[in-house]
Amino acid sequence: MGLFLGALDNPIMQDEMTGRQQFIYTAKQMGRRSWSSCKTFAIMGLVFSAAECVTEKVVYQGDFINKNVDFYVPLKFKNP
Repeated sequence: MGLFLGALDNPIMQDEMTGRQQFIYTAKQMGRRSWSSCKTFAIMGLVFSAAECVTEKVVYQGDFINKNVDFYVPLKFKNP
């Protein structure tokens, strides 16, 4: 996504820049935008996984039935 957005960014002094300078400018912008998108998705993933972990922990902590069923049912049906 950052590569695409960086490629669309046009320099202010585009008429005065040579083709090589425009290429270098565009490549740098693509790199910056890619790194920015990478950091943004990493933060979003961290927030999502933290919220999911906390939610699951709170839900399972108050669930008395599932705790006991998970422990006792396998013991009852264990083969001798």
